[in-house]
Amino acid sequence: MLRMSNLPEEIKSNLMAYYSKKEKPDVFPSKFEVNGECYYFFTFAPAAEQVIMKANGEVPWHDEISNVALIATSYNHSIEVTAHIGFKWANPERMKIFISLRDLLEEIEQHFKEMPIEVRESLHVYKRLAKELIEKQRIIENSVEDAKKLWDRTNESELVRENDQKVMRAYVVETVQAGYRQNEAQLETDSDRNTVEEFVKKKQILI
Repeated sequence: MLRMSNLPEEIKSNLMAYYSKKEKPDVFPSKFEVNGECYYFFTFAPAAEQVIMKANGEVPWHDEISNVALIATSYNHSIEVTAHIGFKWANPERMKIFISLRDLLEEIEQHFKEMPIEVRESLHVYKRLAKELIEKQRIIENSVEDAKKLWDRTNESELVRENDQKVMRAYVVETVQAGYRQNEAQLETDSDRNTVEEFVKKKQILI
């Protein structure tokens, strides 16, 4: 993992021209390899400026490295989404809740052999929802775990390649799409869920 302390002295020396004494430079945990050339990605807290430097210490004009900047920014953003959103969504407690819901709906169906047809239809919709929530949660958990493994690997190797950025982005897209679908499915079945819950409450069984 790259740190300011283990950078080559030439890189640290050349970097000094790009920040003030009031700013604290930091380096991305890995170098970026684009078109066969390696680049360092620096930030300067509390300033918002960023600097991309070649492995030889040269700082190219932005027009020369716009693609490098896009790749580095996309990879960094994907990591932030995984860390701040993905890890929260992949919390094992969410899966426990969805599995408990599925099991509870199975119990309700077994307990009430007789129920109005509209309630039974709503119950089937509710059961399909529980199944979908579980399926999407598995996607979230797997995508976040894969993203973490890639993150760990690039940190250990101190190198991010172009394909790593594409793969990391794909994991984030899978996570976000699955989470979005979970919310969308719950909204679509709101009426059916209410129908089932009201029926059960009338039978004096708490959900």
